[in-house]
Amino acid sequence: MGYYKNLEIELSEIHDNELREIVAWDHAHRHLLYPEERWRILTNEVLLKRALVLWEREGVEIPSPVPASQHVALQVSRRTLRGPKRSRMSVVGWLMIAVSIWISIGIVLVNL
Repeated sequence: MGYYKNLEIELSEIHDNELREIVAWDHAHRHLLYPEERWRILTNEVLLKRALVLWEREGVEIPSPVPASQHVALQVSRRTLRGPKRSRMSVVGWLMIAVSIWISIGIVLVNL
């Protein structure tokens, strides 16, 4: 994992629930609001508190951060992500061998 991904995971464990709630609200409403409206709500504290209260009344659960020791990237090895090994001889190679055999047979037959 890269430095910035580790930093993001570490910061997700440090920040308090209020900031986590604001980020979750922003992520949930990103596709519903125009960027100007989201910016106006996120920069105005009264509007932000009102939006968070309304969102809490909807009953949406805010996910807690995943500890870095349980992160998915630590549990998957590169070997499991690799596909099956290819054969060393491709179809084109076998086709070239077959064509060369047929041509050699044809040359031998013509010379007889």
